[in-house]
Amino acid sequence: MPGLPDPINKQTEPGFRSAHEGWHEDMHITSNLVYSGTDTPEGNVAAPVGAIFLRTDGGADTVLYSKESGSGTAGWSAMAGV
Repeated sequence: MPGLPDPINKQTEPGFRSAHEGWHEDMHITSNLVYSGTDTPEGNVAAPVGAIFLRTDGGADTVLYSKESGSGTAGWSAMAGV
């Protein structure tokens, strides 16, 4: 499509490479959107909407959370069944 970047030949963000360049070996996080730790992030982790949290001590339906609303430490929701 006209106007869209070519994902095979161009780097879209610093630190990310296309599959043809071995992105899986060199990929690193360049923004504050992925977090991990113990306990629920609700009330504990400040992040922007769209962030995800990987809970290392979670059980069924409490391992992955997404920041769906709010600012600061509020607005996290467990992603059940993922």
